[in-house]
Amino acid sequence: MNRIFNKIFKIKWLILIALIVLACETTQDTYKDFISEEIIYIGNPDDVIIGHGDEKLRFWVAINADPNINTGSIVSKNGDFTSEFDVVRNKAGNDTIVVDVNIPEGEYTFDISLFDNSGNASIGFEVGSVVYGSKYKSSLLNRFVTIEAMNQEAVFKWDSPIEGSIGTILRYEDSLGTIQEVSVDNDDTETVVPNYKLGGSVVITSTYRPSEASFEDFEAVPFETSFPEEFELDKSLIVPVPLAFDADDGNTSAGRGIAILFDGAAAGFPNQYNATGAGVPSAYPFVMTFDLGFDSNPSAIRVDPRLDCCGDRVPSTFQIWGYNGPDISTAETMNIKNIVDEEEGIIYLADWEADAVAKGWTKLLDYTTADPVPQTAIDDAGTGTFRYIRFVALASRIPYKESNWFRPNFTELTFWSR
Repeated sequence: MNRIFNKIFKIKWLILIALIVLACETTQDTYKDFISEEIIYIGNPDDVIIGHGDEKLRFWVAINADPNINTGSIVSKNGDFTSEFDVVRNKAGNDTIVVDVNIPEGEYTFDISLFDNSGNASIGFEVGSVVYGSKYKSSLLNRFVTIEAMNQEAVFKWDSPIEGSIGTILRYEDSLGTIQEVSVDNDDTETVVPNYKLGGSVVITSTYRPSEASFEDFEAVPFETSFPEEFELDKSLIVPVPLAFDADDGNTSAGRGIAILFDGAAAGFPNQYNATGAGVPSAYPFVMTFDLGFDSNPSAIRVDPRLDCCGDRVPSTFQIWGYNGPDISTAETMNIKNIVDEEEGIIYLADWEADAVAKGWTKLLDYTTADPVPQTAIDDAGTGTFRYIRFVALASRIPYKESNWFRPNFTELTFWSR
């Protein structure tokens, strides 16, 4: 009985060994089949950073140390853009490849892949970016500025810079017609330029960078303007030069003397110039002489009235005369009061004008208005440059010989020059 059991056990053992051997052979064959069909993957980019240019992008592609990586591709998800690049290492091991591409303006999502010599590909690295171009540039705004023109120089007064701007370029025409260029930092609030040309060209262009990684600057569409054709004279330079028979200083005891006319405040009482009474040199008609501070080409005058009342006492009929002789003391004229016939209410101005011409004065403006408040008079007649100006006030809007017609009230004189 034991013999029969031993034989059966041996047979089962032999069968088990045979099955094990057969199983090993089958596994080996399957492994060989798997090895023969293996797909080799290349290391994908470690990171990708994108910089912005004008219809350009710059890709910084970080790659690992795998020496088999030799090419790469940038493909947009929508298939509209494909670019291939060579991987040229600058050092052994990990490195960064820089790739510049030209690409139309728009929004994109890219897959960046790497390849070896056998065409094996890495897993794609997905990254999105905006491409900036003409549409973006057309939306950019130039920094706002106001121009204050003065004798010999102009001042550009800048508003706060616009977010994203990195600076502004100012180009302007100087007095010789040469274009000058000034770089304006965002921190600058004023730019003073000397020797500008009246009416000359001004071009303002602000520059932007849409991101910290931008490698090109973007300019707004240039804003073109020009300097004013005329400039307001600096009132601090204007000095009264009283000649014989000129108006007196007015009611200085009440703080309403001639200096009020150039304090820059066109206000009501008591900030006004007024005569002290009838028959004095500052009553109508009267003459005031001023040194403008430099040779100018007068182009305009504004006479501001008293604002709180009595605006009809402002000079509404007046003349402007200019003189540029070597000695102002030789330019004294006859007393304008001597040409007034108070009984008839007539001013015989021709005699005084003839005397003024004989003394070297040139009449620049003859102005009369029916408006309640004459604000601005533009010179259409005068030519040349003049250091000295005469304001010849002949009458106010109050009819001659009515009560207080002789007492002028006005607050400010402003002159402009070409």
